[in-house]
Order: sequence, then C-alpha cells, then structure tokens
Amino acid sequence: LAAYDQAIALDPSNSAAYRGKGFVLNSLERHEEAIAVCERAIALEPDNSVAYNNKGYALNEMERFEEALRVLEQAIALDPNNNTAYNNKGYALRNLKRHAEALIAYEQAIHLNPQNATAHAGKGYALRELRRYEESALAYKRAIQLQPGDAVYYNGLGLTQEYMGNYAEALRSYEQAIRQ
Repeated sequence: LAAYDQAIALDPSNSAAYRGKGFVLNSLERHEEAIAVCERAIALEPDNSVAYNNKGYALNEMERFEEALRVLEQAIALDPNNNTAYNNKGYALRNLKRHAEALIAYEQAIHLNPQNATAHAGKGYALRELRRYEESALAYKRAIQLQPGDAVYYNGLGLTQEYMGNYAEALRSYEQAIRQ
C-alpha cells in the first residue's frame, strides 16, 4: 500500500498505481476506500476494464449488488475478455437471485479461463439453485480439482450431494471441508 501511495505522490496521474492500490485495499477489506481509489483510476483512464472490475468487486463485498452489476457490465463492455469481471458479475447476479443469468456469467468466465476454480464453484452454486444437481456436483468437483485446498468447494459439493439424497457422499465432502 505504501508503495502505491509513493507512486501516486510521484505521479498523481498514474492510473495503474490507483488500480493497484484499489486491489490492495479490497484485499484488506477496506472496500469504501477501494471504491474511491478505483473511481480516481476510472477518472484518469475511463476505458480501463480493471478499474471498473475492482470497483465492482468492492461493491459486491459491500452487498451493493445492483450497483456492482452496473459497474461490472461496464468492465465487460470495455474488455469482453475480462474473465474476472464475468466471475464477479455472476456473484452479483446470484446474490440478486438471478441464477440463470449468473450461470451464463460463470460459464463465460470459464470459457475465457478454464482454470478459474472460483468460476467453476460459482457455476456449481447457480446450477444447484436451478435444481440441476448432477451438473452442480460436476462443477464443484472441477473446482476442487483445480484448487483442492478450498473448504468452501467441498462444502458446496456436500450441500449439492445432500440435495440429491446422497447423504454418505455429502458426509464425506463435509468431512473433507473440515479437514481443509
């Protein structure tokens, strides 16, 4: 954070420094500050998708999902290959209970980056909410293959298996989540 502050002090028009600072502030869960910094980056470089995505992420974390969705759609309009923006859009849509649309966003994120474990897990969540349990389980299993140490993915798989009536498998998944 100090390095970004120093870069900004040396060159207040350095939009990359503002984008980086926004990312770090989000990582520190200082989302209000991140939004302000991202807005400065956007003012300096209005066609930069990353600044919009970072702002959308912060808005998601603050549960301002409608606003996040608008900002993330701007990020995607600026860069249709921004897989992270699609993933964040899926998250906003799922929290707005728009699961079919969330599924489309997660699938686009996966199309752009098949190694995106978070998008596979998001897809699993959306599919479960759409009661497409077999597909949901497959999506969670793919997320686990890509990132085996994430307890959230095992928990999501367990919940899906429970909905399917596969209680023994669900228990194994929950136990794996606890071990993570």
